[in-house]
Amino acid sequence: MKILLAAGATLAMTACMTVRTQTPTMAVSAPQAMATTQEVVDTDVIVDEAPPVSRAIAEAQEARLQALLQPLRARAMEGANLPTEAVIIGSLPFPTRTVTGVRYDTAQDWVRRTEADVRQRIESPEFRETELHDVAAFVHSQVDARIHESDMRLMEGGLVSRDVVQRYVRDFLSIFDQATTASQFRVTFTVLTEPRGATFELCHEYPPSDCTAVGTNVKIPDVFRGRYIYRIRLGGYHLVEAPLNLVNFGQTLLRCPLRALTNPAGAVPCTPE
Repeated sequence: MKILLAAGATLAMTACMTVRTQTPTMAVSAPQAMATTQEVVDTDVIVDEAPPVSRAIAEAQEARLQALLQPLRARAMEGANLPTEAVIIGSLPFPTRTVTGVRYDTAQDWVRRTEADVRQRIESPEFRETELHDVAAFVHSQVDARIHESDMRLMEGGLVSRDVVQRYVRDFLSIFDQATTASQFRVTFTVLTEPRGATFELCHEYPPSDCTAVGTNVKIPDVFRGRYIYRIRLGGYHLVEAPLNLVNFGQTLLRCPLRALTNPAGAVPCTPE
């Protein structure tokens, strides 16, 4: 768009446009005035409109991860309901006192079973062979550091205090929460197609049928780092289909030129930038 502005005028722009400015005329002779008014300076000012954000892929992945973690959360929460016992310390006629807590073998059995369930789940193909492999590695390391190496303190009478058991419950749940929110497992990028109006579909390598489609010329945030296959569809244009490795992806843009069906050269993959 070409807009002629008077001196000192301002223009609020919300989209990409070209602004044409003109040198103001002065009170001079006619030849000079003609020369002055013909001196027009073109200044291209490009203001990029921020692309819309589509969280459809991130939300689908988040729902999938939460579904995988839900049984582990339920197992961890069982620790909050372990039965307690009261043990009398001392014997008459000497003074006695009562200690209440969870039996040590009961608490230990719960921790070991929960830890084993967590390790078995994160070693499954749903984690190890998908974009969730980094999440699995994180959970494994945290279980080693915060659960497996922890000492369960005993009270008198062979009991474990309820507070100690609750700490284990909180630690398990905290590990799961951190696994779903840690930014280092995710990447954000923008998909641009020419022409606009195409559909971008991102599919996990495992399972290959687990796909989520969004529009193009959008910003796609918080996608788990992993290996994918993407497809771009637009009527009248060749289908674009190619692998996309986001494991160490450091770019922020996928630029995707589409070729018409009349072009015998076929489709070309997107270029990371």
